[in-house]
Amino acid sequence: PRYKRAFKIPSTYSNEEILRMEQMIDRTSPTGIRDYAMILLVTRLGMRSGDIAELELQSINYNSEKIHFIQQKTGTEMYLPLLPEIKEAICGYIREVRPACSSPKLFLRISAPYAPITTSVIRFAVNRYLRMAGIDTSGKHHGPHAFRASLASSMVNENVPYEAIRGIL
Repeated sequence: PRYKRAFKIPSTYSNEEILRMEQMIDRTSPTGIRDYAMILLVTRLGMRSGDIAELELQSINYNSEKIHFIQQKTGTEMYLPLLPEIKEAICGYIREVRPACSSPKLFLRISAPYAPITTSVIRFAVNRYLRMAGIDTSGKHHGPHAFRASLASSMVNENVPYEAIRGIL
């Protein structure tokens, strides 16, 4: 027998909602400084939370202005642009918040023991700031992955070629 599976339309958030969420982050607190850098990687580059958690200090090339990593899900080598606002956020995090320790991971817990963050830290942060911004998430996915669809949707609306979108995501 054949049956049709229901097709789910991806959840997306508007650029205004994304900016509102980003503006809710307290960039004067250590947690906020770290969260802002992580969330910009989610909202501006569409990075998966697993890839963000696995980023290493050496993944950021300030000279070529690229972020280099191997995608966990696909094993594909990625080079993404180090956008000015992301560069500034990461530099601020490293300079002001990141504890001096031997871990090669970029994002660490704020308090000791300074272990690398997990994907749940990113999910929690995204959900927290969505709530703080008063963004209605009912009936929508509201984790970091939803912002990949939002980024793709916004690029389609700006007439970015599909091949370029596919390469980024």
